[in-house]
Amino acid sequence: MADFERAYKKTEEHEGFPGYVNDPHDPGGETVAGISRKHNPYFLGWDIVDQAKHALGPRASATLINRALAGATPFRTIVKEFYRASYWAPLHLDEESSQRLAEAVYDFGVNAGPQVSLQALEDARARVRKKLEEEGLL
Repeated sequence: MADFERAYKKTEEHEGFPGYVNDPHDPGGETVAGISRKHNPYFLGWDIVDQAKHALGPRASATLINRALAGATPFRTIVKEFYRASYWAPLHLDEESSQRLAEAVYDFGVNAGPQVSLQALEDARARVRKKLEEEGLL
């Protein structure tokens, strides 16, 4: 069965960890580890981000905030569990026998949303099934 830990390692690399940015030109607004506050206001990690920002003061740079977050062990766990609960589990990827397929579906879900990813997977499976039926292989 597919392994979330393997897939998540790639997410950490691609999304950046802790990856705190607050770019006024980014439509997602304040973001940490690829998680935007605008789209995920209830992410439990925001409390830790806000504590770090408060402790460092209003002029703290993203570099300083990232250093503080990188050393916060609970923060790393909260981020990982967010990705598992939001993108891996809803797609039932623990049940997928192909690690490569699970990772592709998961990664697409992280970027496009789990519903879009699931629909794309179902559409692809339907096209393959139709092709196999047309060729008399199914």
